[in-house]
Amino acid sequence: RLVGLVTLPALQAVTADERATTTIESVADTAPPTCSPTTPAVEAVRVLAAAPADRVVLVEDKRVVGTISSADVIEFLQFRREVDTEAAAGAMTEPR
Repeated sequence: RLVGLVTLPALQAVTADERATTTIESVADTAPPTCSPTTPAVEAVRVLAAAPADRVVLVEDKRVVGTISSADVIEFLQFRREVDTEAAAGAMTEPR
């Protein structure tokens, strides 16, 4: 079950004096943004864009089944652009 999400910015906010005694529980977001695996991708991107964290946790039947990060979305969009560009280039060179 999901109990929280710890982000790098939350850890970086802990001062040097507090590091030895700070627990993960104290810096975790106990209500991180979530979606289900069946959430449409465009909706998951909207949730991610509105979230203070850089990822959305995928939850199914109260179990964590994955995450989607902003880096994942960027990588997918770059891949999609490359595929679309290659497809368009192929369409231009194919004889009619």
